[in-house]
Amino acid sequence: SDVWPVFAAGLISRATTTLRSLVDLGPGSQGLDAATLSRSLYEHVVHLAWLGAEPSPARMERWRKDDLVKRAKADDHARKLGHAFMTNAARASLDEQIASMAGGKLVLADMAAEADRHWGGRLPEFARPADMGSFWGQYAVFYRQYSATAHPSYMGLNQVVEDVDASRKRVIVENRS
Repeated sequence: SDVWPVFAAGLISRATTTLRSLVDLGPGSQGLDAATLSRSLYEHVVHLAWLGAEPSPARMERWRKDDLVKRAKADDHARKLGHAFMTNAARASLDEQIASMAGGKLVLADMAAEADRHWGGRLPEFARPADMGSFWGQYAVFYRQYSATAHPSYMGLNQVVEDVDASRKRVIVENRS
């Protein structure tokens, strides 16, 4: 069966609820959280564009396999800690599925570039796939730059630390407006 329409609708649904959360934050408030949500929204949109560029069974299988491999890694980690995310039978079934599928690890930057090659020239906004308006160009902002807010980093924490004087700093809490 053709699963593309279902997954496309699911990706659009996730992107819509993420965008709603961004709007709920409001302008000028909790910018770090907005950046983190923007990064997540970007990932969903790139996946939608990449899959939509070629919603073939082979591409859908590659996407699915990448997901299953990540689930297996999560289960491996949990099992090392004495817990499992799935039963042994479910895990065996997962491993069988992975072994029967084609494809390797998906890399978001590569997916963005592939989406640009397909959508560039087809949509006015993507007339020049190598600029900041392209999926690959937006990767620099929404994925690389906002990684500093999505993960604990020196750069991300600088946004909540202010200088009091030459030898003292203050940590501020972002407030909702």
